[in-house]
Amino acid sequence: MSENDEEKKGTTEDGPLKGKAYLQSLIDKKLRIQILDGRVLVGGFVCTDRDQNIIVSHCEQFVPAQDDEVQGDPFQLGLVMVPGEHIVSIELHRGDSTASSACGLGHTNLATSTT
Repeated sequence: MSENDEEKKGTTEDGPLKGKAYLQSLIDKKLRIQILDGRVLVGGFVCTDRDQNIIVSHCEQFVPAQDDEVQGDPFQLGLVMVPGEHIVSIELHRGDSTASSACGLGHTNLATSTT
């Protein structure tokens, strides 16, 4: 099993990656984060804390229209702290930073939180 396959599944040949090790494997990976108001944030994972807040670098914001299509060009935000209580889902983003890939194509679901 290649290292890339391990990242996709969150496992190693010896079993599931432990939480800390899995989070460390995601550092500098591009994440797609959907927040409560419908916005989608795409950027590099920097860190998290015990309150589930996430720091994202080189962050772009996408605003989906009512039909889940992207509306306009991404808005450049830079370094962003996303409060954990606002996060609906986090996905490992695959592909480039175009609007279509940022809103659902080419990603692996990491976690879904319902509040």
